[in-house]
Amino acid sequence: MTDIQWKEASNYLKYYEEKGNSDNSIYEKAKCIRRFAKWLWEKEIMDNKEYRLINNHLQKYREGECEPREALTEEQKEHTLKKVKNPLFRMIVWFGWNFGLRAWELCNLLISDVDFENKWVVVQWKTAKGRKSRKIPLNKNQERILKNWINHLRNDIPVQHDFVFYSITGKPLKHATLTHILKKVQEEIGIHLYAHKLRYTYAVTLWRNGMDIYIISKMLGHAKIETTERYLKVKEKEYLDKYRDSTKDTF
Repeated sequence: MTDIQWKEASNYLKYYEEKGNSDNSIYEKAKCIRRFAKWLWEKEIMDNKEYRLINNHLQKYREGECEPREALTEEQKEHTLKKVKNPLFRMIVWFGWNFGLRAWELCNLLISDVDFENKWVVVQWKTAKGRKSRKIPLNKNQERILKNWINHLRNDIPVQHDFVFYSITGKPLKHATLTHILKKVQEEIGIHLYAHKLRYTYAVTLWRNGMDIYIISKMLGHAKIETTERYLKVKEKEYLDKYRDSTKDTF
């Protein structure tokens, strides 16, 4: 244990970030590492210099705030859709940045969760107190693309289940398979890509397009709006700029 370095701790957290773990989940892992490092230091198993490096580095992991991320640009999105030829792969990345689901939510999405009549994608999950859900609106273009996928492209290979997405062999999509697919896409497009980057791209796109942060918080399924503020790294100046833009012709 004396060979633990802060870079290894960082790589460990980065691994879970790329797997699509939530910010708060990664925050809890970072907190445990800091406590363990403190115990090693107190027992004189870890030297003072290494302890301070680990502790100082992991202090940046706050609740709802992971390592700095970069959203995909519009040019990168266009590049991705042009380069990726596999219809399943293209649909997964397109869906990811259009609806912002967590990795496990995307894997568990059923055809019945896509409500074309009322123009919603309904995301459902279980909790200790029962089932919860949130609704993400469908615009006309999204509806057209999803209908084409579900009614036509999805049936290119035999699928014996009702999940929207599946593995290359047609089986229900698992988290590890999703990670593998996104790595394949990454190799094709030459851009670092993972499930949570698609979700983050969705959130940043909504914010940059002027959507109220309260609505973005609801779309992401965050329990607190403060989590969304930290997630998007929202600064006071951005609030002021949006306020001035929305009121400049009012008074």
